[in-house]
Amino acid sequence: LAFTRAGLTGAFDPIVQAFTGLKYQRDIANSFLGIGSYVAQNAGDIMQAFTSQNSDNTVASEFKAFRGAYNLFVQPIISIVLASLPLSPTAAIPATGAAMGLTSTTFKNEIINQILELLYGQRYEPGQRGRTAKGSRGGSRKQTRGSGREGGR
Repeated sequence: LAFTRAGLTGAFDPIVQAFTGLKYQRDIANSFLGIGSYVAQNAGDIMQAFTSQNSDNTVASEFKAFRGAYNLFVQPIISIVLASLPLSPTAAIPATGAAMGLTSTTFKNEIINQILELLYGQRYEPGQRGRTAKGSRGGSRKQTRGSGREGGR
C-alpha cells in the first residue's frame, strides 16, 4: 500500500491494484472498465425503475433512477459549463466551489428527494419500510405489501 500511495508503481499501478485486489476476491474485469462501468451502472439504475423488479412499496428504484440521470446528465453539464466559461483566476475559485457544491452527494440527494416529494409525496430514506398510504380515518399508515426492503427485491 505504501508503494502505491507514494506513486512508486507509476503507470503499472492499475495492474498492481488488480492483482492485490484478488485477495479480496475483486473482479479483475471491473478494474479496467473505468468510465464504462460508471455509465453502465447509472444507466442500469435508470432502466431498473421501469422493470418488474421495481417495488410499489418504496421509492428506492425511483431514487436510484433520478440519481443515475443526475450523474449522467446534470453533473457533466455543470462541469462542461464551468470548463467553458472564460473566468479570471479570481472568479474561477468561487465558481469551482459552486460547482463542487452542485455536484456534491448531499446536494444531489436533496434535489432528488425534493423531486420524489413532488411526484410521490415521500422522501427516500435508506431502510424505509414502504410508502405511506392514507388510512380510512384520514391518518396515514404504512402499506405492508411485499417485503418493503430497499430496492424492492
